[in-house]
Amino acid sequence: MSIYEKDLWPIGRHPGGSDLTLKMINNSKVNKGRVLDVGCGAGESAYMLKTMGFDVVGIDISEDLIKKAKDTFYHENIQFMVEDVKNLSFQNEYFDAIICECVLSGLRDFKLCIHEINRVLKKEGVLLISDICNKSFYDKFLSGFPFKIVEIQLAHKEWQDFVNYLIWNFDDLDEFKTCVPKGMNLKDISYFYGIFKKVKGDE
Repeated sequence: MSIYEKDLWPIGRHPGGSDLTLKMINNSKVNKGRVLDVGCGAGESAYMLKTMGFDVVGIDISEDLIKKAKDTFYHENIQFMVEDVKNLSFQNEYFDAIICECVLSGLRDFKLCIHEINRVLKKEGVLLISDICNKSFYDKFLSGFPFKIVEIQLAHKEWQDFVNYLIWNFDDLDEFKTCVPKGMNLKDISYFYGIFKKVKGDE
């Protein structure tokens, strides 16, 4: 079982939880349309987006988490699918907005994933990201990034609150450390959120 499939996680399963998700949505000024939730996990953010009036597709590579999302939110008319962000099945420029929460830092083929996200996002669509970061990831993240930065902020308090929660709830600290992407040290990392806009004319 993946560590993210356990039931000890706080609502949202990422630093800041649903409060940070809501903050990103509100700050982005996106208020309608089709949204892709990449790495949707058990579906909490997708459900919140649905209650706000969006048409939502939630994807995750974990079959167990997608099953949990379907079982929990089956009556909410949200589409949950097992998908790999490196090879999305959707047509070009399909989504008005895409949200990735605590996903990109753990991916090996970062540029390929960004290419796929860029491909399925509409021209002038909005990309919302919150994730673990350190300087090396931050530099890699912004290098050749095909989106215009609208807003980017550190969320250090949300990260500290999240770490404190997990320390109290994990029986094995070695297991807790598997939450941290390879190459990152717990002492060096924080959390950020960003709002980005696809530049008109990008492919």
